[in-house]
Amino acid sequence: MGLGINNIQNNLNTNSFTYEQAGISSTGPTIQIKRKIRPTFLIIIIAIIILVAFGIFFILNSPKQKRIGSRKKEDLISFIKLYQYGDMNDKKDINTNLPANYTYAYKMLSENYSDKKQKEYADLMTSSLLKYSNQEIVYDFLLYYTQNLQLYANLDKIKNEYLNNGSESTNKLIENMSGDFKNIKVDYLKDRFDLMTELFKNTVKYYSLIEKANCIKDKEVDNACEVRIRNDDIYHLEIYNTFSDINDAESVIAERQLDFSVKFNDILINFYKINTASNEKGTENAKTKK
Repeated sequence: MGLGINNIQNNLNTNSFTYEQAGISSTGPTIQIKRKIRPTFLIIIIAIIILVAFGIFFILNSPKQKRIGSRKKEDLISFIKLYQYGDMNDKKDINTNLPANYTYAYKMLSENYSDKKQKEYADLMTSSLLKYSNQEIVYDFLLYYTQNLQLYANLDKIKNEYLNNGSESTNKLIENMSGDFKNIKVDYLKDRFDLMTELFKNTVKYYSLIEKANCIKDKEVDNACEVRIRNDDIYHLEIYNTFSDINDAESVIAERQLDFSVKFNDILINFYKINTASNEKGTENAKTKK
């Protein structure tokens, strides 16, 4: 079942783009509470109201949930053009039928671009979206895209951090890298972020193990030593297994790229359709009032 959105309503806007409209589900179940108001429970009810009020205040004022962005149609168009063509000012119109694997974003992900080029594109995509809106579903999918785009650059950062500063500092780096992963609510993404976090942690574990095996000297990896022990499943089984886990995780992430790209594409196009339809309806209503 795809992520297509049915029954697009003209009055939908950025903030009403829900998990259900996107065709995905969040992890949190809907909880219905039946309350019977009795005098003896008055204090409890007041306490609950206060807690709920604080909860709402916290959510509305958290960095992730706080509404930001211009919500201007031209900013949304610029973001989608950047996604489809790699240029916010491209003269081509937005193509809502363009397949995911024909987009510039997919090309950037699947082809051999430099780490610098990929980071620049990831940063530009993020800033372009936030200029328009920080809508949660779109932001979370974009976050996974940008993390996927920079995966090998991040693995190199982990390696260099370990060689220069050791495991404790590297674990802090991983916490910073994966901090936003904990806020993800969509099961489809949570599974992928969890695998990425596991890959980061296994990478630290791997360098710790080969260091104990004397394959790291003077902050450099002895490549001959490393190759020898990581292929030794008799005397260095833990290193062998950890290296295998790293390779398996990288392979799974790569194999999932096309499936993710298709869903990401559907999310963005549906997001674009809903919000441009909303803007057009608002314009029509304004003309009618005149």
